[in-house]
Amino acid sequence: MIEENILAYMVEKITERVLTPVIYMFEEEIIEFIVFCDGNMDVNILRDTENEIYEMTGIKTELVDIREFDEYDRWKIVQNAELIYSVDDNVAVAFEQAMQHDVEFRAIAKAILFERRKDTGSYYTM
Repeated sequence: MIEENILAYMVEKITERVLTPVIYMFEEEIIEFIVFCDGNMDVNILRDTENEIYEMTGIKTELVDIREFDEYDRWKIVQNAELIYSVDDNVAVAFEQAMQHDVEFRAIAKAILFERRKDTGSYYTM
């Protein structure tokens, strides 16, 4: 378990460098911070932030953009990871609802695909 003051430092470093409305955390052999950052963000900023956190705390971390995961994995993250930072409670709720809607939309699209296969014998449209 990470001490509160160290976790607060980590969150401060991440939010200084990464514009993210939420940060989720998985604490396993390495601390994984899941962020939602600008798609144009240079991955080197994430790596530099990880390195700075390690230099200051001695704790290995990994910063990952939630968009690197598919809809189902994003929903699992929202359900199972610890929400350690949110700009605002309403933003966290809206973010989680958006992740849920993505999963629902994907399930509908999959059902339509199977119906097309059943009706036409092909997954593809012509």
